[in-house]
Amino acid sequence: MTSRRWATALVFGSVFFTTIGSMVMAAAAQPLATVQAAETEWYEALMAASGPRLERMISADFAYQHPTGKTYNKADFIREFTSANVTVSRIGSVERQVRDFGETVVVYGSNPIAGLLAGQPYAGTIRFVNIWRKAGDEWRIVHRNSQILP
Repeated sequence: MTSRRWATALVFGSVFFTTIGSMVMAAAAQPLATVQAAETEWYEALMAASGPRLERMISADFAYQHPTGKTYNKADFIREFTSANVTVSRIGSVERQVRDFGETVVVYGSNPIAGLLAGQPYAGTIRFVNIWRKAGDEWRIVHRNSQILP
């Protein structure tokens, strides 16, 4: 092979593998970006007490272990967190870590939270774990655990 053909093959190979590598990296990053966007929507839906948004985002087999010790399923969670009994007036992200396990993504971290619980104000920082699972083309939350930090 002539040096010109070698150079052409080298350039083609470099462009080809760089393009394929970029596509693979973009495909791998897409679930994380999608779940991070779903996390943001999750907190917006909680503050808005939006039953339809929560209904769409929560998996049928959802379980939430609340800091009070109560465990909620999907129906109980939506009923409770869209009622006047629980309001979330502020929630933000202080720290968030995301781990991708293919069809499952785990998000954990801490965030400040404030609102009303049975008419009584609450405020503090919670530590949380949210587990998201891919369902068709969408990601749904299947488990949440949170605790109030001292």
